[in-house]
Amino acid sequence: MIQLVFVGKTKERFVKEGMGEFLKRSSRFCKIEVTEVSEEKTTKDENRTKSLEGDRILKAKKKGGVLICLDEGGKRMTSVEFAAFVKSLEMQDTTFAVGGHLGLSEDVKKEAKYMVSLSDMTFNHQMVRLFLVEQLYRAFAINNNIPYHR
Repeated sequence: MIQLVFVGKTKERFVKEGMGEFLKRSSRFCKIEVTEVSEEKTTKDENRTKSLEGDRILKAKKKGGVLICLDEGGKRMTSVEFAAFVKSLEMQDTTFAVGGHLGLSEDVKKEAKYMVSLSDMTFNHQMVRLFLVEQLYRAFAINNNIPYHR
């Protein structure tokens, strides 16, 4: 089982629709559960904001599973490498965490077994949701010889 924990609600309709499509396609390979934790109102104390959101992420994470954080400082992989990474985790409950617009708290990063970056570019946290579920589907397609990845 894969759990995706996102800070804040998925707001953009096109992101929701795209996520829905890739989650539906992925459902034949793996159960994927989306959990949205509430976003903190931004204050001058950004570390406190990230800390409060981080506490919610850690509370929402399934117990005993592997935590993977999406972070700009994480490991960069090709889609084929990411597919192998996903395959290596298939016997474990896995949680992917995506922070809010300020990123992830240090507590969440310390708890993570892996840190992964989707790109050298910066994306808003809404778009990252869509990119992550597309890459998960792509990984399943690669691992199951489905001609999606070319």
